[in-house]
Amino acid sequence: MIIILAIASSISWVYNKKLIEQTGTIADQKMQIITMDMDKEIATILGICDNLRDNEELQQLMNLEDETFWNDYSTMKKISDILQKSVYAYTSVTSIFATNLDKQICDPLYQIYPYREIIADYKDFDEFIASGKFNAFSAPTNFPNRLDSINDIEKSEITFFSQYMSNYNFKLFGYLLININKEQLFRDVSQTHKKVFDFTYIIDEKNEVINKFGTPLQEDDIIRAFGSRDGKNHEILEINGEEYYLIRQSLSAYPDWKIIGGIAYGKVKKDSTLILNIVYIIGIFSVLAGIFIAYLLAKKITDPIIEINRAMTQFEERKWPRHLNANTEDELKSLVHGFNHMVDQVKALLEQVHKEHEEKIKVEVNSLELRLELLQAQINPHFIHNTLNAVKYLALLKGAEDIREIIHSFNLLLRASISEARDFVSINEELELVDSYINIQRYRYDNDFQVLYNLDDCLERTQIPKLILQPIVENSLFHGIIPKDRKGTIKISIFAVRDKILISVIDDGVGIESDKLESIFSENLLQNSNKGFNNIGLKNINTRLKLYYGDDYTLQIESSVGKGTCVWFYIPK
Repeated sequence: MIIILAIASSISWVYNKKLIEQTGTIADQKMQIITMDMDKEIATILGICDNLRDNEELQQLMNLEDETFWNDYSTMKKISDILQKSVYAYTSVTSIFATNLDKQICDPLYQIYPYREIIADYKDFDEFIASGKFNAFSAPTNFPNRLDSINDIEKSEITFFSQYMSNYNFKLFGYLLININKEQLFRDVSQTHKKVFDFTYIIDEKNEVINKFGTPLQEDDIIRAFGSRDGKNHEILEINGEEYYLIRQSLSAYPDWKIIGGIAYGKVKKDSTLILNIVYIIGIFSVLAGIFIAYLLAKKITDPIIEINRAMTQFEERKWPRHLNANTEDELKSLVHGFNHMVDQVKALLEQVHKEHEEKIKVEVNSLELRLELLQAQINPHFIHNTLNAVKYLALLKGAEDIREIIHSFNLLLRASISEARDFVSINEELELVDSYINIQRYRYDNDFQVLYNLDDCLERTQIPKLILQPIVENSLFHGIIPKDRKGTIKISIFAVRDKILISVIDDGVGIESDKLESIFSENLLQNSNKGFNNIGLKNINTRLKLYYGDDYTLQIESSVGKGTCVWFYIPK
């Protein structure tokens, strides 16, 4: 337990250190994203100024030597219209003003009271002019509406001041004041900071808070002091009685602003405590595992004895015990091997007796099969085949073409049914047998029916089980077309479907009732369906499909009373 506690404490210390480093890394990455978003927003404002400086018409209007033109309504209206177009182009910009060097605003509306006084009393504007800077942001205000707000929440505008100079001789004409909605300017920061920081501050070069997000703090002075200090950009400080991990970074586009993010240090330490507790739990589990292992070691010594006793009891009850495993290297191993050898010897003796008995039965079966073959030989099917050839020849001599044709078709079917040389034939050969059968039935029945074929030419030589289609066609004819007592059609389709071949026989006969269709593959119905020319019925076809191709390949039937029946099956391609 002492070792486990020492290990747990070491792991906790290392993990805590790594966790702080990782937190700093994540905070750095998130701060870079925030500063990039802010730089992009500020770059947009700078771009507006650049576009206005490049506007030739505005350059000419601002470069008026005669001051009387500044009071001209049409001149001020033209300047105001040009600036207003930029306002419409950017959602974050609420208004843009141009002033001359005397702070006279070039907008007819803002020439009247009280707007003229608001411009004159704008302290941040005076400080910008006095500083001689090219660009600068103001603190949050409500300019140009009023400047006397005392609540920071009411200050919804930030003004961007910029000198307006000639593009040719860099003569200073006046100033641009771009008023930006504070919420729009910092919208990306308000969303991005939530994923890492508990709060985020933006402060200016005077250490004044421009904006803040997240959990409000009562002691802003600590944040402002951290922002003004030189040295490390990462520190752990106590604020409002709680430690925070602080990170600071200046904006590239406007270095006078700094962004400070804070993470509650207690959350970081909470994860470390959780890991320490997990390590303690693992330590307790290890002790319990040690006790369990000791139990297994003891059990390993006694189990072989118990297993031998159980196996001997089974053997006495005339049950075959399983082979025992010797897990030790002592006398028990010899005892286990001796017992297994005895059981194997007895089992081998019984198997020899069963084998001799099976060989005796096999001899008797062969004898019975020989007697059956002798009985079958008394009626030679080839004699029928030869007799039909003779009758066919006589029909040809007498000019009985119909009789010759029907005997020829019957002879082909008979030859296929008595031939045992092949179990498979090509699709083309199987369809010839179907043609022979249909030819015979046309002479037997007066029903007018037709058989249509839909076959992919590339499948003609594909091998299928012999006499697999003729019995299905026979079923369609006898049970579908003939009871219909009027013209019918049987359609045979054979085509490839991906890696299989689909074979279907569709008739437009009387159909099968739903109750019979549900039980059509029952044992009795299949046995009763084995009637026809060659005694091969649906049961035989279904059995042969599963025998040749597996249980996934079976005969399928769909039928509708009065409309017809479809019988189909798949075979591998």
